[in-house]
Amino acid sequence: MNERKAAPMKMGLAFVSVALASSAVLAQPADTGQVRSETTRGIAASARFVATAELAEQGGQAQTFQLSLGDIKASGHKRVEIPPSGFYVATLVTNDVISIEGDQRVLRHTGDSWEVQAGQPLVLELQGKNHTVLLEVFRVEPRPAR
Repeated sequence: MNERKAAPMKMGLAFVSVALASSAVLAQPADTGQVRSETTRGIAASARFVATAELAEQGGQAQTFQLSLGDIKASGHKRVEIPPSGFYVATLVTNDVISIEGDQRVLRHTGDSWEVQAGQPLVLELQGKNHTVLLEVFRVEPRPAR
C-alpha cells in the first residue's frame, strides 16, 4: 500500500484566481436560482452556482469558460468511483477519505483540496462507520466560441 499525506494544492487554484482576477469580463451568474442535481448509485451531485467567464489571451482572442460551484455526496459503499468529467477542484467537507490517483493512495482530511484532471474518475475509499463523504466542487470547463 502506497499512502502519502495530501499536500496543499497551490498551482491550480492560484492559476484560476489570477486568471479570473485579471479578466476584463468577470463571471456573471447564469441562473443562480436554478440548481442542477443528479444522483447515481450512492452519489448525489448538485450545482449551486453556474457562471461563464471570458478570459482575454495575449493575441486578443477571448476564451470562454463555464464555472460552477457545487457538491458531491457519496454514501452507502466503502469504495466509490465518481465518473470522469471536466477539470475540477475538490475540497473535502466531511470525514476522512482515501483518494486513489493512479497507483497512489492519498489520505485526505476535512479541509483538504486537490485537483481532478479532466477525463479522470475520482475513486474514493470512504472512512468511518457511516461510509459518507461530502465534497465541495469547483469546476472549470472550456466552452467553444460561438
